[in-house]
Amino acid sequence: MVDKVSVCNAALQFIGAQATISSIDPPDGSQESNVAALFYQPRIDALHRTANWNFSRRQVVLTQLKTAISTTATPVPLADRPPAPFLFEYEYPVDCLRVRYIPNLYLNAGTTPALTSAPNSAWPYPYWQSVPAKFVVGNDTDVNGNVIKVILTDQPQAQMVYTARIEDPNLWDAHFYDAACATLAAWFVNALARNRALMNDMIKIADAIIAEARRTDGDEGLTNADHIPDWQRVRGSNAVAWGGRWAMSFDAITWPDGQQY
Repeated sequence: MVDKVSVCNAALQFIGAQATISSIDPPDGSQESNVAALFYQPRIDALHRTANWNFSRRQVVLTQLKTAISTTATPVPLADRPPAPFLFEYEYPVDCLRVRYIPNLYLNAGTTPALTSAPNSAWPYPYWQSVPAKFVVGNDTDVNGNVIKVILTDQPQAQMVYTARIEDPNLWDAHFYDAACATLAAWFVNALARNRALMNDMIKIADAIIAEARRTDGDEGLTNADHIPDWQRVRGSNAVAWGGRWAMSFDAITWPDGQQY
């Protein structure tokens, strides 16, 4: 069984550190523990966003907060509507690190008001339904005036596929574990040793491990490459017509030398 501390200790071994740590939450008082506590969660979250990892894929039915569609003859008051021009506002999942897409699914059953004009297509969906629904990540205020993160879309009864924060390292893919240790090591160097040569070496090692992790993860299952080819991008297309599978982007990795690879 591995945990956050063992991941950090593996990262320390990457850079040849002599010390090990016993805790990062709270830190055990050592310099190594303080550095690990500072870097661990932000860098692991960023690594989650650098590919559409299979192990971190989560699909949920979103909780609706607001709608511009009235169930009566009386229009919904402006203050109770989502920001224009969107029809629906949904709660942003607390464990969401990056939205991948909102499936273009319509379910008439139980819809209020009834979506009488919506199709009742069974799987496989026709081409137009294989294109994800448009959405925007924004913010709004709740009933107490607190600013909250929300999903704005015209999709009723929306589901969302996203990259979730997987905090338990035992649930990570094996290559992601290696990438996590190497990534943390690259960030630890400057804080602990001020050794630019070692930092550059760790960046190259970590970047190579991430590239391999992306490749093997992308080969797992019947999925498309998470890259939009230039010939598709210039034509304004970001979806594939067959089987509801979409080409999704992901973040570049930023290193402590300021470069992105």
